[in-house]
Amino acid sequence: MRRCVPAIVFALLLFTGRTAFADSIVVGDNLFLIDPGGPPIWGGEFAVDVAVGGAFDGVADLITFCVQQSSDINGTDTFTVSAIGTTTDDGDALDDRTAWIYVNYRLDPLGFVSTYTEDGIQAAIWLIEQELDFTNTVFPSLDASLKNNANALITAANNAVTVDGFVNTNVRIMQLVFPDGTTEAQDLLMLDDGGTTITQIETPEPATLLLVGGGMSALARRRVKGRRIA
Repeated sequence: MRRCVPAIVFALLLFTGRTAFADSIVVGDNLFLIDPGGPPIWGGEFAVDVAVGGAFDGVADLITFCVQQSSDINGTDTFTVSAIGTTTDDGDALDDRTAWIYVNYRLDPLGFVSTYTEDGIQAAIWLIEQELDFTNTVFPSLDASLKNNANALITAANNAVTVDGFVNTNVRIMQLVFPDGTTEAQDLLMLDDGGTTITQIETPEPATLLLVGGGMSALARRRVKGRRIA
């Protein structure tokens, strides 16, 4: 029985990994904003609850930011995903710089927000997507630190795309509609696995793979040694 224990442990490690870099959201899903944002700019980060089996559980399934600034969104209505792609509902293509920002935010949200604030991230996305600029009515009243934060993030995103060659592969735009099924709401960012259907894929972490490899090697050496002694 003792010989079986290491094998069982490593098997569990092999098949128990963290969720891959994708969101389980498809066209037709219903969403509810647990945290609809707030002042000073009334944008993301938004905590989104995705209905499962037609019901909401009050748990955030997605943390996101909005791409548009002029469309409405709130914390009272239930929204439906009408389309998922790389353009907004008015046909504007997603900028690679916005994708870079969102990918890095999702990789390390706390670390990213410690450098670029939530409002700074949302402001940078709106500025990159040409939804507004610092002369619009929203921004003149904002303090200089938020403007500087957004500008610093835009500079980093510019360098990532123009110098490092970042190209978007899995950031997508969710187009949302209000309960009437026709009124367009703000479009939100999400992560796609690269297919037409967005799924959750369980994958082992690199550290887990190293543990598995090391464990299997140890088991192999032990078996060989046992045969020699016999």
